[in-house]
Amino acid sequence: MLITPGGHSIWQVAPLEIRWIAHSWFQIKVGSTTVHIDPSILGFKGLEELAKGVKKADLVLITHHHADHCREEIVNLVSKKGARVLAPEACAGKLGERMIVMKPGDSYSHRGMVIRAVHAYNVPEGSSTVKAHKRGECLGYLLTADGKTVYHAGDTDLIPEMGSLGQVDAALLPIGGTYTMNAEEAAEAVAKIKPRVAVPMHHIDAEPEDFAKMVGKKARAVVLRQGESLRLA
Repeated sequence: MLITPGGHSIWQVAPLEIRWIAHSWFQIKVGSTTVHIDPSILGFKGLEELAKGVKKADLVLITHHHADHCREEIVNLVSKKGARVLAPEACAGKLGERMIVMKPGDSYSHRGMVIRAVHAYNVPEGSSTVKAHKRGECLGYLLTADGKTVYHAGDTDLIPEMGSLGQVDAALLPIGGTYTMNAEEAAEAVAKIKPRVAVPMHHIDAEPEDFAKMVGKKARAVVLRQGESLRLA
């Protein structure tokens, strides 16, 4: 099923389709190109079944080096042979020879798509209760294709860099509050980023509907259920 930003279900192929798989794992399709961001699931239970239901990736983006995100066997399950893997330097040696090291500010082009790595980290004053992500060590990504930009924030608190991302059509934001910012700070992030659409993720310890209420009129909040997709026209 596809869900438009207005909340209506449709059954046509989207020009840019964002599908939530689990946790912070999204599948993004633009034409014939498929990208997976952070293919992972907490505890890995049911991972192989989930992997059977996704389209194999031409490109995989990994945000950080923690074991539930940076695992070669998972990347192999969801990607085509020869697919490139973009990941921070801390993942080096964990994802095989096809990995390309990305640092904040780096860009990578693929079939007319541009991927830009940006900062993602915990701050002492942030709402996260576990400070496990250091500045410069982890990444978020801006994916731009066909004039539309998707921001995957990675595992992060509310950080100053969110105010200078440029145009963002869809922001995929963690709201869990343990390793990342909570729903309240994520709603503040929406005010900084000013996306057309805001999608909560990484919410095992939070209610995505609460985030949607906090966002209010700052953007269109879309809560995706597992396997649902958002169409960006």
